[in-house]
Amino acid sequence: MKNYAFREYNLSQFMLGTVQFGANYGIANQAGRPSYQTVLKILECAATNGVNCLDTAPAYGDSEKIIGRAIRELGIADKMTVVTKMPVMDDNLKPAEADRLIRQGVEASLKNLQLDVLPIYLFHKESNAAYADSLLLMKEKGLVKHAGVSVNSPEWALKTVRSGNFEAIQLPTSILDQRYLKQGVFQEAKTRGIALFVRSVYVQGLLFLPENEMPAELSAVMETRRRLEQIAAKANMSLAELAACFVMSLEGASCLVMGLETLEQLQDNLKLFEQESLSAELFRNIFENVPQLPDNVIVPHLWPKRFNK
Repeated sequence: MKNYAFREYNLSQFMLGTVQFGANYGIANQAGRPSYQTVLKILECAATNGVNCLDTAPAYGDSEKIIGRAIRELGIADKMTVVTKMPVMDDNLKPAEADRLIRQGVEASLKNLQLDVLPIYLFHKESNAAYADSLLLMKEKGLVKHAGVSVNSPEWALKTVRSGNFEAIQLPTSILDQRYLKQGVFQEAKTRGIALFVRSVYVQGLLFLPENEMPAELSAVMETRRRLEQIAAKANMSLAELAACFVMSLEGASCLVMGLETLEQLQDNLKLFEQESLSAELFRNIFENVPQLPDNVIVPHLWPKRFNK
């Protein structure tokens, strides 16, 4: 598995997403939340196989508390770099109020995760990046090492990259959603030395949802998905391999945030990270054969509420 050197950390390319540890999540999730014992097995297996970074947030139910307890019990707290996030705030706060809320958010995450300092702390709402000074104050106080933002649009990603305030950005990109790539976010972030943590690689499971279970509102994805299945078959790859390798091949992608509910899914994902980058020809074939799909199909937070468990 490849690693990404980020400041003092040597992050594994596979960043384990843990939203499922604290909540039922994903349109294709059939297993539900894993038990605590299963979480222990997942984290132990991940650490044994070189995964050394986790993504979580207070918004993910009790994921932070579960992680804090588990990594202590397993004795791997010093081997895991945890990325967590600030609870969403209103956009019209006065500076003193932003300072107070961010301090509260940082202290709550430190307590939940049983850490003395948060390695990487992101705003969970892109517009909250306006409170950068309040977050940077937490860096000055030694409670946060590195600051960043989780974004939901290429426009905000570029704005964040160019602000000079942040060292890491989490963003969605997939074989179905190439907006950030086509708008130059990856190249500009790489040029400026900003880490990109790529989430929604499988579009919350939309890539694998059985055709007979596909909601009508998302059915516009089917023609493109069939085309990608054909490309994968010709390359002697599964669709999951093709999708993961496509994102791994993106210049500027630091880590892939991939969530899961079972130990078997972890083992399958670990195999994906043994794959080589796609050939230039295969990458170009994908790039040229995926149309710009509607945002309400490829952007999960725009899906009808019943899909966002």
